[in-house]
Amino acid sequence: MLKIVFLAMVNAMSVWAAVVLVDHHKWRAVAVLAAATLAIDAIYLVRRWTLPLKFLIPGTVFLLGFQVIPVAYTINVAFTNYSTGHILSHSEAVEQIEQNSLTEGGASYTMAPARDADGRLVLILLDESGRTFVGSAVVVQRADRRRQEDQAAGVRDGRRARADAALRRAREHVRAHQ
Repeated sequence: MLKIVFLAMVNAMSVWAAVVLVDHHKWRAVAVLAAATLAIDAIYLVRRWTLPLKFLIPGTVFLLGFQVIPVAYTINVAFTNYSTGHILSHSEAVEQIEQNSLTEGGASYTMAPARDADGRLVLILLDESGRTFVGSAVVVQRADRRRQEDQAAGVRDGRRARADAALRRAREHVRAHQ
């Protein structure tokens, strides 16, 4: 009885895999899948000469699934152009980048780290109109003070959490360059 349940599960997975492979037009894989499924059914349903195969088949299947196929796939990927830049066409990739970018109505800045007259690290921002902005550790200290005041008052929301993370990164960056 357990053998029939096992074969039913194998056959159900094979039917599911065959539907997916047919949908992707992988005809050779469908043929291999059908032959393997029929062979496994025959080996486990015939009683006489297939006894050794009943013990060899599970190990062989796992060997193929976890050793041979991953190595063959790795070699295939290593010697082909199968990468992120080759999955989409150029126009599709540009369209995806434009959709995921913040370009509509947002300000654009050119950014550069620098040192002020006292040798402290500052961040210089230049917008599209030519205005210059300078950020320093003093701004980080003010923001830190504001965060402490908010925590004392019990203010906490998603924007503040993101601001806290940005503040931590800025503080670490300033400390690393002092």
